[in-house]
Amino acid sequence: MASKTKNVRAKPLLTLTYANWQKVRFGDVVREVKDTVDRDTTDLTRFIAGEHMGSEDLHLRTWGDINGDYLGPAFHRIFRKGQVLYGSRRTYLKKVAVASFDGICANTTFVLESRDPDVLLPELLPFVMLTDAFTQHSVRESKGSVNPYINWKDIAKYEFLLPPKDEQRRIADILWAADESVEAFRTVLANLKSLGDTKAFAVFSTEKEGLDSAKITMSLSELAEIRYGLTVDGTRRKLQRSLPYLRVANVHRGKLDLSEIKEIGADDQDLQECALRNNDVLVVEGHADPTEIGRAAIWQGEIDDCLHQNHILRVRTSNDLLPHYLLAFLNSPKGKSHIRRCAKSSSGLYTINSTVLREMQIPIQSIDHQKEVVDNIEAIHRRVREVEKHLVYVTNMKNRIVRKLLDGHNVH
Repeated sequence: MASKTKNVRAKPLLTLTYANWQKVRFGDVVREVKDTVDRDTTDLTRFIAGEHMGSEDLHLRTWGDINGDYLGPAFHRIFRKGQVLYGSRRTYLKKVAVASFDGICANTTFVLESRDPDVLLPELLPFVMLTDAFTQHSVRESKGSVNPYINWKDIAKYEFLLPPKDEQRRIADILWAADESVEAFRTVLANLKSLGDTKAFAVFSTEKEGLDSAKITMSLSELAEIRYGLTVDGTRRKLQRSLPYLRVANVHRGKLDLSEIKEIGADDQDLQECALRNNDVLVVEGHADPTEIGRAAIWQGEIDDCLHQNHILRVRTSNDLLPHYLLAFLNSPKGKSHIRRCAKSSSGLYTINSTVLREMQIPIQSIDHQKEVVDNIEAIHRRVREVEKHLVYVTNMKNRIVRKLLDGHNVH
């Protein structure tokens, strides 16, 4: 006798009784904290500026040193652990963070807390501020065009539906659990990247344990051809032929971003001298961030007749050096450290020249050993890419849960 199979429906994330939700004004349940601090006498050591807050990221991952960094006069607002920080400039960025320590911020960062935890659960407040409805209100009420900002009185008049406290607790528990899942993937990703750096450091070390029996180094000029790309100027507009070319923005560390490719006027000589070939290693010559100088990626023939600008150094290796091995070295802690030491700073831009690359000492090994190194490092990179995809997925899932539980029933 055939067994009967029941249709089992997935249980809803949370059964909510929206009829009991009450319309409230944001300013009636949330207060702005305007406590100030004397920076000359305070024992606080950390400050938060706009660049320290990420979009749709409730965690403070970087901060400044009050005693070591320049602070403008606007940095006099004190915040305490557990309070919510909100960036009032360009509110479409959704810069909402829960303070994990005491510190100071500028008066353009609002310090917020629940007026009464029995009315609005403090744990729910940051998620209310991440809803699309709250952001739409903030953007709509913002002043200015170049660097739009919002005043507290305009945030305070935002209206939304607030659940009873027991439902607030259940919603907050679900949302923070989702946030913990995101943080778990972040931790795994950071550990994998650290493992990759550790292995790369060991592989490319010139100490005895780092290399095989050959244990020699050679300058890159002995192993590769290095040249600049095209100078981008107005004279190229007169050339009738137009070809795609790579800019610094296209070259990331270990990968290329080809989502936006521009074209440039070029002639046959340009095509002969600057056209990219399969396995060309591309190195960024200059960047405003010193940690980004020398970032390198490899060209795999993605676009026909593609050129590169002069701020990208093209390295074409010989038969004695695998391009992926060179790429791994350039992006390793040892390679990055060498490039940073050799970089020059001018007008806020850090640069290297082709001589830095030509004189760079590469720990050269047998081709078989190079292949083994590349395979081992690529295995870690594959795992990193997998975790990055999962991180994007769980982050999007968390945002969908916020919208499901809070956004769909807000008052617009």
